[in-house]
Amino acid sequence: PAFYCRSSGLALDHRCDTPDQAAAVIAMHAAVPGAGGVVVANPIPEADALDGGEVEAAIERALAEAADQGVGGKDVTPFLLARLVEMTGGRSLDANIALVKNNARLGARIATALAG
Repeated sequence: PAFYCRSSGLALDHRCDTPDQAAAVIAMHAAVPGAGGVVVANPIPEADALDGGEVEAAIERALAEAADQGVGGKDVTPFLLARLVEMTGGRSLDANIALVKNNARLGARIATALAG
């Protein structure tokens, strides 16, 4: 839930520290009929992370602006993302791109472990 930061402050029920561990959990979970899905939360690389306080303050400002301008429903997310890019001088976009690349790397490693 904290795309731009290393920590959200939310506790985890379970944790895997390697792609092999994640693959094992996914494989065990998939063996249980009707078990649903598995969410893999992968933090942004430390070098690309933004300050949590700065991001939270920007989000609060952007939410207030959205409310003031009557932005609602499905239009809120693109409005917030655009305002965050503006408020952070583009750093939130850079962070988001770094997160996507990091997620792709981890996903590939987990997929390789599952295939092996």
